[in-house]
Amino acid sequence: MVELCRRTRRAARQLRWLTFAAIGLAVLACGFAAVTLAFGKPALGPIVVGMDDSLTSAQGAGLLAVTGALLAMALLRLAAMLRSVETGQAFPAAPLRGFACYLFLAVLASVAGPPLIQLAAAAVAGGGRVELGLDGGEVLLLFVTCLLFFVAQLLGDAQAIADDARQIV
Repeated sequence: MVELCRRTRRAARQLRWLTFAAIGLAVLACGFAAVTLAFGKPALGPIVVGMDDSLTSAQGAGLLAVTGALLAMALLRLAAMLRSVETGQAFPAAPLRGFACYLFLAVLASVAGPPLIQLAAAAVAGGGRVELGLDGGEVLLLFVTCLLFFVAQLLGDAQAIADDARQIV
């Protein structure tokens, strides 16, 4: 049987609590930015909230809310994975797969959301301009999320091997 050391379990617990703090911070930041975009710029001096210039404030706020919700769901799945490690599961593939899925959807929403909103607005208005911008950071994030799906598959296979080995002994 694969047994995790106490130090690994403790690190998973600490990272899980750090993940919960990151979820709270992400929800607060996205919520503040979405409300700010939807209802106007605040007079807070150095704080600047902006979104794709081709979107209206309401469209940007909606996209930010969706992206933030997907990111929060991804981080919740990450916390579930860390909880599995904390309880002693060596190869938690399902929570990692969920994390990768929601992270991929969040990145996809941030990349494809503005052009889809522009396309819908152009269809309603009877014409307009649609732009798709993809920078290196977004391509890297899409690549990493796809790689996480592969790692989740490897973890699932490793768990199956560990289960087989446990049955033999």
